Amino acid sequence: MAKSKSRSESISRILAPLSDTFFGLQDEDQQHLSTLDPVLACIEILKISAKNADWGKLDRMLRLYQAQEALAEVAGGLVGVDVIATRLGLSRQEVLALADSGQLITVNDLGRTGFPSNQITDKQKLVGGLPEVLQLLNSLNISGWMAVDVLNSPFPELGLSPMELLHAGRTIDAMKCIDSLKNQGAA
Repeated sequence: MAKSKSRSESISRILAPLSDTFFGLQDEDQQHLSTLDPVLACIEILKISAKNADWGKLDRMLRLYQAQEALAEVAGGLVGVDVIATRLGLSRQEVLALADSGQLITVNDLGRTGFPSNQITDKQKLVGGLPEVLQLLNSLNISGWMAVDVLNSPFPELGLSPMELLHAGRTIDAMKCIDSLKNQGAA
């Protein structure tokens, strides 16, 4: 019962700004929104709410979310710790220990820990050379979403991304790509 009450309080807190905005609209605007697909109506209410509050902050948040979604797609999608544990044949604790030691890429996915899928091979193994590449990235203060971007962006001199190079067994070339960032002032 307490869990249900907590969930009800959470959804009420989350929806309060949208509800306040909706009930602050003219009757004809409320009726129009009521005819829309529920998700589209929520987006419209969110836009109106943003105009009444801090549009710049919302705009930045939406752009960040879109960029993260694009990066997640390039990285084969994001999965949770349980999926990675199953794929690698490890316990949840072992996966978290690998992530904590910098041997797996993790990102903040709307408050949850997400793992890019492409760091695991089709044979359910960690991509060879990834821990070494992540160590080099960490030495450049590159982690999380920035690491996902760097690892999945093609380097012009090779036409492949470091992650593609790692999947092809070309760890040295992937390391050279990452090492070249030192000279570009990216760190």
